[in-house]
Amino acid sequence: MRNSRMLLLMLALLLGGGGLLRAQATDSRPLVEQHREVIETIRCDCGCHPQSVESCDCGRAAQMREEIAILIEGDPNKGLAPMTAAAVIQKFIDEQGEQILISPRQSGFNLVAWLGPIVALVLGLTGTVLLARRWTRRGELHAAELALETADNAPITDADRERLAKQLAEWDR
Repeated sequence: MRNSRMLLLMLALLLGGGGLLRAQATDSRPLVEQHREVIETIRCDCGCHPQSVESCDCGRAAQMREEIAILIEGDPNKGLAPMTAAAVIQKFIDEQGEQILISPRQSGFNLVAWLGPIVALVLGLTGTVLLARRWTRRGELHAAELALETADNAPITDADRERLAKQLAEWDR
């Protein structure tokens, strides 16, 4: 049923008013391509589940596809000039807000919403690595302090003195 409606709609638009294949001055792509772009970009507002106008099978999606086709094709009987795909998408955004888009635009706050979690993850991992290094170094410092405390309490042997003398002699070279 949906496919036959779509075929009838496309046939009617191809035959009526100059056809969908006529290119507009402001957008050189064929009108069929512009129509496809819009129906893939706009979300069906039927409320049943979030799908593009292209993939939704409800009656509201069929109405929206027809409305989009008329906006792109134009209707001389109603005094409607043809619109580009971008203009039709913007018209839907102006009327219903950005939630009508199947995926949010990648600019402004939407870009922050997309990139924010990634940036937070990278910063969190970096902080964790730095903190782990600090704790490891603090543990090494504590071990060195313990060794010094132990060394202060232990008597120095003749072997220790000889080893120290050798190391100092190597140091002076």
